[in-house]
Amino acid sequence: RLARDPRMRIVFLEVRLYTYRVPFLVELLRHGEIGVIAGDFEAGTREALQSVGAACVQLDSISVARTWIHPQGFREPNPITFLRGVRRHLAQLQPDVIIAGDLSIRVLQALIYARFCRPSRRPKVISWARLSEHSERGRGRLQRYLRPWLLRATDGVITNGRSGVRYLEGIGVEGRKIHQIPQATDPRVVGISSINAHNPVRLLFVGRLVALKGLNLLLQEMAKASRPDVILKIVGVGPQLTALQQQARRLNLKVEFAGFCQGTKLGTQYAESDYFVFPSLSDEWGLVINEALASGLPVLGSVYSQAVNELIHDGVNGWRFRPDCPGQLAELLASLPGVDAEARKRLRKNALVSAQRVSPRRIADLFAEAIGGQTR
Repeated sequence: RLARDPRMRIVFLEVRLYTYRVPFLVELLRHGEIGVIAGDFEAGTREALQSVGAACVQLDSISVARTWIHPQGFREPNPITFLRGVRRHLAQLQPDVIIAGDLSIRVLQALIYARFCRPSRRPKVISWARLSEHSERGRGRLQRYLRPWLLRATDGVITNGRSGVRYLEGIGVEGRKIHQIPQATDPRVVGISSINAHNPVRLLFVGRLVALKGLNLLLQEMAKASRPDVILKIVGVGPQLTALQQQARRLNLKVEFAGFCQGTKLGTQYAESDYFVFPSLSDEWGLVINEALASGLPVLGSVYSQAVNELIHDGVNGWRFRPDCPGQLAELLASLPGVDAEARKRLRKNALVSAQRVSPRRIADLFAEAIGGQTR
């Protein structure tokens, strides 16, 4: 139960709360009391939040399996999940603001709860719409019809970037209701890279080994670039691991598969690299871009990642490319400079400056500003 406090009482409604949200939520505690209602908490997340006074409630859920087929050709699980007991626990927490994750049934659950509250205790309902125009291609007809109706009933919408804003405006959401706020970095996985020259040049990828990350295309482009002085380290696990290992051997590429890393071990991977590469075919954001920049790494990033479009500027802190445009990444890799000390120092400085835009403290302040105007 949230403490009775004159400050805002903010409750997040999520299917799963990931550990990378913790630093942001801890910073948000400066602005109000925090509660999280979720179907699942990633290992250690619930304990970390409870240790700083946040209320955490884990509920049973019912899921209906569903698959999203993107026009790019990849498939991703996209289940419909209903959290059981939401109304009862919201009544116990008595929030001033409910922030419901994504454009989902959780928004509807929050709206139903608010509808039956007394006017003096009725909370505002904010949808946290983590999406971009590209990430929403291929969504079902039912979603396209229901989303405008849901969002008209909310008091506001928070979305990641300009592409998310354009999508929301395109389905009829009023501009005054939209707040553009990026995803926050998890500083616990940051490792500051050096400016010392490496031979070979070290590229790093971090993420799930699934089709939408475009890693098979990255390996094809590496082969075209014919750069024996470049080595790629892939940090992550997933169903494409074996296929990617076989492809790397077949193309005679220098690729190291490091498996799953987190915390300081992941920070070490960033610190030991020269460039970060992200060939994603669709990402509504891409938190690894934040992590790479905060580690001082210039980024070679796909334009299908909203984080790349918001944070990366060609020749300043990295370069952008289209992973589905044959030869484009190969040309970039072929022209990629070695780690010249002065150029590396400039790129590193620019990356670190860019990362300040997405620090947990700044994002928490932006959230507080957005929802502060929404409270009674």
